[in-house]
Amino acid sequence: MENDLPDPGFDRVATLDIETTNAKPWKGEVVSIGVGVHEVGEAAEAAEYELHHRSDPSIDNEVEMIKQSLGTVNMFDADGLVSYNGKDFDVWFLEERLSRNGAGQFHSQDLLPDTHIDLIEPRKQLCQQTGAKWPSLEECLAAYELPIPKTVWGGEVLDNTRFGKELGPQYLSMLADGDAGDLRAVIEHHLRTDLEANFAVYYADIGIPFDTSLLDSDEEF
Repeated sequence: MENDLPDPGFDRVATLDIETTNAKPWKGEVVSIGVGVHEVGEAAEAAEYELHHRSDPSIDNEVEMIKQSLGTVNMFDADGLVSYNGKDFDVWFLEERLSRNGAGQFHSQDLLPDTHIDLIEPRKQLCQQTGAKWPSLEECLAAYELPIPKTVWGGEVLDNTRFGKELGPQYLSMLADGDAGDLRAVIEHHLRTDLEANFAVYYADIGIPFDTSLLDSDEEF
């Protein structure tokens, strides 16, 4: 689904995406967090990405990873944050996990840019008016005739459902045994392409050219 978004005039824009073992923070936990930053007008290859992963299965490690990731967003010093369902899922999930695990006093909003543009919000509003289903990030890419990246794991395309049910729990289990390196490569491809997809849809919405770099990079693991 396309959308006409007024250009907010950012010079430097950040993005955020998380991977979890369940869509509900009282049932699942955070496995990895990706953040990115891009200077408007620069080539897509110039975007910087920082990927944060659990290094052990403890809750303390999850809390520390969340704090570090939000600190990275703050370090990027962007004019604004763009996400796809980031307000109602990604940021909400992170804050819920912090609160549920004794870090509710950590002021996560202070580390995020003042302006957060959630690209799904105007699309949700239109769908509520028309009765259509909410579009996925991949469907937005398709609407703009942008490449749709594929992370293939175990012979099947990795989506959020498979991540939560299969890859995420397996990654944490392998961490407990001391070795999850092979799965980390899968997660990183999945995260990086989602982060660039956020940038691509944002720039398409505001009408600024953005020659994608990672969206053509299908990988099989």
